[in-house]
Amino acid sequence: MKKTFFIVSAVLAAAVLPSCKKEDSPSVSEIRFKVHDTDISTKVSAVTELSSFNVLATTGSAGSETRKWDAVATKSGSSYGTQKYWPATNPSYHFYASNAAITFAQAGATVQANGNGDLVCAYLETSTHNAPNTLNFIHPQARVGSVTTSVGNGYTVSGVSMYLANVKESGKYNIRTAEWSDCANTEKITLASGSNDKYLVPGSYVMYVTYTLAKGDYSGTFTKNGTIQLSQGKINNITVTFANDPAVSVGFSVSVTPWEAKPVSLTLS
Repeated sequence: MKKTFFIVSAVLAAAVLPSCKKEDSPSVSEIRFKVHDTDISTKVSAVTELSSFNVLATTGSAGSETRKWDAVATKSGSSYGTQKYWPATNPSYHFYASNAAITFAQAGATVQANGNGDLVCAYLETSTHNAPNTLNFIHPQARVGSVTTSVGNGYTVSGVSMYLANVKESGKYNIRTAEWSDCANTEKITLASGSNDKYLVPGSYVMYVTYTLAKGDYSGTFTKNGTIQLSQGKINNITVTFANDPAVSVGFSVSVTPWEAKPVSLTLS
């Protein structure tokens, strides 16, 4: 699957707002973001369709960071403004960005995932002061796509029902460490043969399948289970087998990691 790219660059403002902090340079302007290319083929909302997105800047060593500022980059015409400014000195910013609310924590900012398939986020540990920077957005969730079945020669399968047990559909995702916490369990979610569109916390799950297997005069109904691994940032397709001048500007070029399909096999015996 081809990767999709869009470019975000700084747009300079003509004046400096009087509310700038003391450390802000009087010669620089508002950090604004403008989208130049939005040919996005993934499920994530195109940036141009968003009315705003969230940006958080921190300083200090990773893991013991200090909140510098946060802003909602709001849309104005074809660009997004933060009303934040590059300071005169190099603050060694860490940048977080997401189309969901960002919660600051010294051990790494977090976002809340709640089954929203449009969630993307990015972390830049070390930025270049007064120069273009690149943010790589990822999908932190695992997406369940198609479920197909396979059966041995001479057998037929009917009455198939499937579900995943003890599913984590929501949780807190640490953008810097890529770790999940405070995940809420759902007893089960039902899967259908063919296309699915489920968004889960990545990890290992037990899948239960009830089915009727027939061959000639023989017919039997079974309920079996197996373990599958669902990967972050992937469309997990399941196959079930039966039997057997940068000094006065800042710019961000942004690449979105697409949903790349990952096959997941489950053999029942």
